[in-house]
Amino acid sequence: MVSEPRYSYSAINDLASGDTGHFLFLDAWSVSLLASMLSQERMPWFWYNNQFPLTDAEIDDLDNKLSTAQDQLMHALVGMIMPVANGTIPQGTLVCDGSTHLRTDYPDLYDVLDSAFILDDDHFTVPDLRNAFVMGASAAHVVGDAGGSDQVTITEAQMPSHTHTNSPHVHSEIGAIDTLVNGGLEAPAASASAFPTTTGAAAIVIDPTGGGEPVTITPPFVALLYVVVAL
Repeated sequence: MVSEPRYSYSAINDLASGDTGHFLFLDAWSVSLLASMLSQERMPWFWYNNQFPLTDAEIDDLDNKLSTAQDQLMHALVGMIMPVANGTIPQGTLVCDGSTHLRTDYPDLYDVLDSAFILDDDHFTVPDLRNAFVMGASAAHVVGDAGGSDQVTITEAQMPSHTHTNSPHVHSEIGAIDTLVNGGLEAPAASASAFPTTTGAAAIVIDPTGGGEPVTITPPFVALLYVVVAL
């Protein structure tokens, strides 16, 4: 008689029967299931076979336990944010669009969220990652902080120190010239005396340039849909 393999449905049940569980989010059956699958490198469909067929009741029980195991595995991921490369929201997740949700709909997510996203005893928001990058939290920027801009307009104070050079230019003027007046036999007399003069002073305006348009500072990017595991 051929004995059932280690990864069989009944073998896992026997293995888990006296185990109280090893991990915070996994019960004994889930731990034994994962250990058996990993050690044998088998997939669950091996339980549905002709050599050791399962009854309908056992199949129902197996489906329920697999669902429980999946929930327990996913529970450890609640609150984790990840990008997805399609426009479809994966089951058990919420789009990170800053929307508000009820605690009763997603109690597990509510329990793990930072206080920055808790509105009250019944409501919470998810992070809004639309058109935004994620920054590592620190003392300067705690969890939930948001800011920045994809464009900036440079102010005069932010401009590098520099000089402007004006093209050389000259000013012309007409000065006074002595004219001799001779009224007869006496010595000639000057009708005017020359004196130094200055040209008019005026401020020099360097022709301005530039349009003052904002500068785009967004680096190259690929847009993906960010979701948070909510269950």
